[in-house]
Amino acid sequence: MENVFVDYREQRVAFDELCKPSCTNPILFFEGESGSGKTALLLDCMNRIPKTIEYIAFNCKSGTISISEIFSRSVHKLGWAGLSEFRESVLSLSKGLTINIQDIKQKGDQNTINIALRAESEEERESRQTMLTDAWFRDVRNLNNQLLVIVDTFEKSNSETSNWICGPFLARIPNTPLMRVLIAGQKTPDMKNIEWGNYCRHHRLLGVLDAQEWMPVVEAKGRYINVDNPMTWLAGVCHALEGRPEAIMKVIEGLPRSIGN
Repeated sequence: MENVFVDYREQRVAFDELCKPSCTNPILFFEGESGSGKTALLLDCMNRIPKTIEYIAFNCKSGTISISEIFSRSVHKLGWAGLSEFRESVLSLSKGLTINIQDIKQKGDQNTINIALRAESEEERESRQTMLTDAWFRDVRNLNNQLLVIVDTFEKSNSETSNWICGPFLARIPNTPLMRVLIAGQKTPDMKNIEWGNYCRHHRLLGVLDAQEWMPVVEAKGRYINVDNPMTWLAGVCHALEGRPEAIMKVIEGLPRSIGN
């Protein structure tokens, strides 16, 4: 059994609520230290996404996820036909430039969007970002299904992407009924924000200290604890490792295999 998940029931319930059409808090944060089980929790959540919801996932670990990359992946998911106003804005901003962006197939979606964002000054670039962001959200408001954006390792995002997510992107979520956002990382955006803070729920991942939560994992992994009181031994491991799922899982995987496994 490759993907065994443990506890974090409250967080999983919060994610299920996020996916409901009636959700009133469309922004959800999972914050936790390295080894706290964020990635496993995200994978579990992604496996729970209803088929009626489109989703786009980004991992900012490398620090290379740009605004144009985010837009580009949305084009791959939804198609230019589903983002007609965004496409018109891209073409409008690209008029007069030396590179002909009409042939999108040859140049690629991200390069096309990069050209539209090209500017001689920071002020002009921000203006172009705002224009494309507004057009993109107008299109999203006309979608037939919900759209979920998932961001992992937020703390590694570059400054431009981080500022855009915390500012223009999240600020438009409360007025976009079909949008949902899940952001995870060792650090997440500051909720003290008058534009979107009241529409957000924050969950801190503090580890799983309860040995009773881990015993089914031991069994599912086909391992056994060769001591007189396995639960007491496992409780000691959980306490010593401060409930960190990644570290506890390594201990479990190092246990002897039970007969037949």
